[in-house]
Amino acid sequence: MCGALVSILSETDMMVESLGCLESFMATSYEKFILDEEIISRALVLKKGINASDTDIDTSLNLIMDVGHGEYLTHPSTLKNFRDRWTPSVSNWDIHDTWESDMNRDIIVKANKKVKERLSSLKNPLISGEEDAILKNFMENNI
Repeated sequence: MCGALVSILSETDMMVESLGCLESFMATSYEKFILDEEIISRALVLKKGINASDTDIDTSLNLIMDVGHGEYLTHPSTLKNFRDRWTPSVSNWDIHDTWESDMNRDIIVKANKKVKERLSSLKNPLISGEEDAILKNFMENNI
């Protein structure tokens, strides 16, 4: 996250060794690709910043003063606007008890599921089924 955030905040044109890269390009991981996508998407949202205009803050503060902080969380304007915020694609933001009871809480398992969904929805594979079989046979016998 730190590397991606620094790269994005400094507006670099290219990030090296990201999106699935492991061991300095010696290996790649589809699951890490999914995790890196999430990290980069979050860093891009952080770069945008928070709307802290006087009008926006005054409107929010006035609403909190009128309805109270507890009611503010369930106020229609809060419910309307909170969906504009970033949410993770595979990370879990649940409270610890909910997270602990989730049998699918492992982030790698979630990323693997997402990889399988993407691969199964692929319409135009880059290689034929025959080429895929040859490559799989090679990997099984040589790696």
